[in-house]
Amino acid sequence: MKNSVFLVFAFFIVMSCKPMPVDATPPPPPPQPSPAVVTPVVVDNFAASADRGVLMKNGTVMTVQNGESVPMSNDMTLENGDKVMMNGDVIHKDGSKTKMQEGTMINQNGTMTDKSVKKVDTSK
Repeated sequence: MKNSVFLVFAFFIVMSCKPMPVDATPPPPPPQPSPAVVTPVVVDNFAASADRGVLMKNGTVMTVQNGESVPMSNDMTLENGDKVMMNGDVIHKDGSKTKMQEGTMINQNGTMTDKSVKKVDTSK
């Protein structure tokens, strides 16, 4: 009788030591955060009237194309050689520098206009 209790006890110990089957499929990776989506903003009529350019709106430099604007992601060189910086500085091809003011826009040809679509004199 003692032997049978011992055998049953030994049987359960051996069964509990048996390795569990390993699932060959690794767990899925944790979800990655999705990249920020920038929603285009339709700008005022003065910006929409221009084909392409850069606009200073609410203190942010925005690129404008087809009447929609998105925050500027890097410095931009215009067709006339002027360079628009992300902080709103415009470095003209002659080396002079202009700071964009709220509501001003500069098109690809380097012409800067204000909210009323009047050309801004950038010469010093």
